[in-house]
Amino acid sequence: MKDKLTMEQSQELIEIGIPRKNASEVFIIEGFMGNSYRPCFTLSDVLDLLPPTLTKRLDNWPLTIKRHGKEQWSAGYGPIVMMLEKELIDAAFGLVKWLHEEYDKPTAK
Repeated sequence: MKDKLTMEQSQELIEIGIPRKNASEVFIIEGFMGNSYRPCFTLSDVLDLLPPTLTKRLDNWPLTIKRHGKEQWSAGYGPIVMMLEKELIDAAFGLVKWLHEEYDKPTAK
């Protein structure tokens, strides 16, 4: 099971406004002039970015995470949105990005 986002995925979260301090690990990049460090978001970090419920109009939709057989995971809010991916962290990552595109940045700061 994949438990960390890639460097590119972690950078995408930073670019949409998620603070670097929300990443609990770092990527170490060895270079000629010394090492540099990039934030690395773990599964726990990404799940912490998702609000437990999403309100749309008069409805409150709880965050739902499900495993579908051995091959896929879904993360979503009722009938509003459902991300389906092979890895749970990728479904949660897709949901965080969707929330930032569709709502006024409802995730944790």
